[in-house]
Amino acid sequence: MERRDRLRMLMARLDSKGKLEKLMKAHEEEEAASTAVAKDAEEEMVQCPFYTEGSKELLNARIDIAKYSIRRLAMRPQRAKEKRDDPDEGEDEDLDIDLALKQAEI
Repeated sequence: MERRDRLRMLMARLDSKGKLEKLMKAHEEEEAASTAVAKDAEEEMVQCPFYTEGSKELLNARIDIAKYSIRRLAMRPQRAKEKRDDPDEGEDEDLDIDLALKQAEI
């Protein structure tokens, strides 16, 4: 017998005894309660953010990175203008940087 047929027969027996309504009501209440619990747990997680405070070294490293990035950002328009005025000028710097990186790997 198929699963659906067995379920259909079981539900018919419960319905004939008047227990199907009670079973369905209990199932709905249980589902509503579990949904409410899950919703409360989700709200708790939203209300209580979790983070770990980093060390002083990490903070200093992030500050140094930010300063470096800001300096590079400030120089970007100037480098673009220089490259636009003399496109061949920046190529030597790029080659020097590539050479230095290759030597550092060795």
